[in-house]
Amino acid sequence: MTNESNPKSKLGIVVVGAGDMGAKHALHWHNAGAKVIAVCDPDLDRAEEAANPVGAKAIADYATIKGNPEVHAASVCTPTFLHAGIATDFAYLGKHVLIEKPITLTLEQALSIKEVSETSGAQIRVGFMRRFDEAFPKYLDFVKQLDEPILASATIYA
Repeated sequence: MTNESNPKSKLGIVVVGAGDMGAKHALHWHNAGAKVIAVCDPDLDRAEEAANPVGAKAIADYATIKGNPEVHAASVCTPTFLHAGIATDFAYLGKHVLIEKPITLTLEQALSIKEVSETSGAQIRVGFMRRFDEAFPKYLDFVKQLDEPILASATIYA
């Protein structure tokens, strides 16, 4: 995904939350070729630790950058009770959102995110990994046969 107004521009990402998962998200986005614009955390020292390796700004408050036109998406890596507010703030602006699991604390919060997504057109996704699932090694073998995939996705039915 790139900026629709300039298809050759890099995907601009804001990572909200600079703990272990936020730092990993910043590195993974950067390594995937996206431009990590900012890492946001009230603890600016921690934000700087995650932002510096990817050449991003460290900021304390995501609200200061969420409206930036270079921002196309946000990775929300905060404590769960903050997910709904942050996700809807970005989605209202048409920014796509990747939320670490669990999506929210309540069904009502999750439904509010869904509603904002539907009205704004923003894509909302939940980061849910199955690395230790018994099907994962087979899936990985299949993906390795492809020519340098950028993204692979699977749906697992219980």
